[in-house]
Amino acid sequence: MALVSANLAIIEFKEYAFYLVGFLLIPLDMVLRDILHERWKDNNITLRMFGLILVGGVITWLFNHDTLIVAVASVSAFTTSMTVNAGVYQLMLNTSKFVRMNTSNFFASIADSLVFTLLFFGFDPWIVVIQSLIKFSGGLLFTLIFKNKLK
Repeated sequence: MALVSANLAIIEFKEYAFYLVGFLLIPLDMVLRDILHERWKDNNITLRMFGLILVGGVITWLFNHDTLIVAVASVSAFTTSMTVNAGVYQLMLNTSKFVRMNTSNFFASIADSLVFTLLFFGFDPWIVVIQSLIKFSGGLLFTLIFKNKLK
């Protein structure tokens, strides 16, 4: 639901929601994705994650048919960031969950910001940098909030 809420907020409030969504909803999704990564392990994790992302894009579009560009940009950005996140996460299995999650979310934040900005706003390096930092900061906050779930 974080994906759908983020998409609808961007459509409704445009750039006013962009930073709040980047700090709260996208990082929440990334941290929850990491928690699911731990729980699902090797049980079709890629297919399950992509299914969640695709369903979020479809639900966004069903709520408002004018959201097709946001739904496409969002599904593309989340798919890219999911791939980056999972790859980095797997490479860091020998580190603590806190370090693993925040490092993978750092790189996923960059990927998400780059793809979404490029597809929805056109390329703007400052937006990519600012959004990446905002998403990473929000992710760090959520890993602290969910630290008991990380054990």
